[in-house]
Amino acid sequence: IDTKTWEKIYSLGDRSLFLGNCSTFAIAAADYPGCKPNCIYYSVDGPLLAATPYIDMGIYDCQNMTLEKDRGFRARINTGSCRQN
Repeated sequence: IDTKTWEKIYSLGDRSLFLGNCSTFAIAAADYPGCKPNCIYYSVDGPLLAATPYIDMGIYDCQNMTLEKDRGFRARINTGSCRQN
């Protein structure tokens, strides 16, 4: 943060990254059964991407550079979500 520069990375190693509108965090995948290492789990609830009351979710595998979308998990958008007015 002090240098305000970006560094390109190609692997998350044994970690998984979770990206969403309200929060972003990384975990050690081994600590959570079923969580894939070196993957980015994301959610998108923007109305421009889908006109549904559901959040689109997916997993990007950094090693294989593949996207796994709509794996049967969908979450209903709560109108009291963490969006700021």
